[in-house]
Amino acid sequence: MDRNKDASASDVPLLEVEDLKVHLNTPRGTLKAVDGVSFRIGNGQTLGLVGESGSGKSMLVRSLMGISPSIAKISGSVKLSGAELVGIPRKQARAVWGNRVAMVFQDPMTSLNPVVRIDRQLTESMREHLDMSRADARTRAVDLLKLVGIPEPEKRAKQYPHQLSGGMRQRVTIAMALACDPDLLIADEATTALDVTVQRQILDLLQEIQADRGMGMILVSHDLGVVAGRTDEIAVMYAGRMVEHSPTQDLFAHRRHRYTEALLAAVPRLDVPKDQRPRPIPGSPPDLVTFKGGCAFAARCTAADDVCRTERPVMTANGNPRHLSACHHPVAVGGETEAAEVEGAVKTAEVEEAVKAAEAEDTEATDVSEAPETSEAADSTAEVEEAEEAAEVEEADAPEPVETSETSEAAEAGDAADEADDEAEAEAEDAKPSLSKEVPA
Repeated sequence: MDRNKDASASDVPLLEVEDLKVHLNTPRGTLKAVDGVSFRIGNGQTLGLVGESGSGKSMLVRSLMGISPSIAKISGSVKLSGAELVGIPRKQARAVWGNRVAMVFQDPMTSLNPVVRIDRQLTESMREHLDMSRADARTRAVDLLKLVGIPEPEKRAKQYPHQLSGGMRQRVTIAMALACDPDLLIADEATTALDVTVQRQILDLLQEIQADRGMGMILVSHDLGVVAGRTDEIAVMYAGRMVEHSPTQDLFAHRRHRYTEALLAAVPRLDVPKDQRPRPIPGSPPDLVTFKGGCAFAARCTAADDVCRTERPVMTANGNPRHLSACHHPVAVGGETEAAEVEGAVKTAEVEEAVKAAEAEDTEATDVSEAPETSEAADSTAEVEEAEEAAEVEEADAPEPVETSETSEAAEAGDAADEADDEAEAEAEDAKPSLSKEVPA
């Protein structure tokens, strides 16, 4: 592929985000969905982005992809290999999104077009960005389906999304994201709606592909166990802000922010007595419209005092310049004892994953109905989620893909258009020598 990937040979990071803010103008006032976030990612590195629902994770990565809601006001800086992305013209941005930066969405059923065959959805970006012929793009589409572990890729390429299982649909979205060999892959809760066995397979697949291609990756999750052994660094978000950022092992061994401590305490563990239950975090996140100042976690923190309620903490390093946290009363480092406890927690997550994977049946070949995740949230959290839903692709509003006459007519029309295009291309190729540009897979 004709792309200069020399960022690794210099000091320029693959992705550099500085003081990024995403503010939403709502009827109740300005909602600060993302408020001053900064981080960097190098080639081949993985950043885990964790936090509760409504903490701003999805809004952050959507702003990186340029698919934030129309009511969003974005400021700050986002640089990809040194090139600024914030405020660039739409036409110029299209050359980046899907090509150099790609995204795997949480729900493949809403990110895939229900009335368009899989191969057509896979080849669209390749023909747009790589200038491939239809035949070459279809060949590469089958290769991509094989790469992500879909059995009978030639057959599956001719099927519709509703004919595949949840795990297979998610593999298709990964294939679509990899179609143009991106520099950066963003996985936004890509395994939340899948069963444990398929979840592990998808995570292993992403890890293998990243290692093979050397691309950067942002792994968004609310589960610390998911990111524990699969990331180089972890950024913890709460109420639109980044409250802790550290190398993965250092964060688990020496977490500093009280919110990170609370998240770890809520994770089930196998190395503790059975009567010792996980501790849920009391209360709810603050209303991001009416919140005025101080630490956003103060109302739920057992160590909060008047300083926490009035003064906003800033990200500072405590001994380790790579370990930053924003807390007035950071967690005391417990040395070897704490490190041993955290090591047990990480091992617990790995054991639980292995045990559940061994007990669960492989559901790759069967369709499964996924129950939508529901939870009660504060007004601000609901507004963030509504704004995120507004940024979904237009296909999200499509009805469930059932075999109706309208669906069949739309599908037949699409197939007829494909056949007409194929015939036109064949006639053109017969009439003159082929000048198609070869693009390596």
